[in-house]
Amino acid sequence: MRKIARWFLSALIIVCSVVVLSGCTKPSAIYGGIDKTDFPELTEANLEYVHEYRGHGDNWSAVLFVYKQKGAVKFKMKEVLVYNGEAPRPTGQLSTEYTFGDAVGGSGTIISEAPEKGIYVMLPSMGTAAFAPNTSAKLLVKWSTHSEYFELKPVSD
Repeated sequence: MRKIARWFLSALIIVCSVVVLSGCTKPSAIYGGIDKTDFPELTEANLEYVHEYRGHGDNWSAVLFVYKQKGAVKFKMKEVLVYNGEAPRPTGQLSTEYTFGDAVGGSGTIISEAPEKGIYVMLPSMGTAAFAPNTSAKLLVKWSTHSEYFELKPVSD
C-alpha cells in the first residue's frame, strides 16, 4: 500500500509540474520575439550605445531601443508595441507618451490595417536630454478610446 501511495504521489507531482510549466508564457512571446537584430540600424558598428527597455500591461507590451551613433549630439528611439489584448487588433490613431525622469517624448501614427501578428513599429523619435541608462521609463499607450499605462525596465545585455 505504501508503494502505491508513493508512486501515486510521485506521479501527481510530475503531472502538476508539467501543467504549471506548460502554462508559463515565455517572456519573448509576450514581446513578439522582438530583438535588436531585427533592425539593421541597431546593429551598426558606429553606434556609441544601444539600451533596451521592456514592459507590458494588460493589452500591450513594448520594446524600446535608445541608441546613439558615435559623434552624434542626439540619441534616437525605436519603439515597438505588441498588442496582446482581445480581437480585433487596433486600427486608427495609435500614440505613445513616455518619460525617462525629466526627459519626455512620444510617437504617433495612423494604422489603416492591423498588422497580422499585432506588432506595431512606431515612428522613430529623437532626443537631446541626457538620461541614465538604468532608469525605468513610464509609457502611456493610447488607441481608439482606450489607454494603458505601464513601466518599461532596462534589459541587461
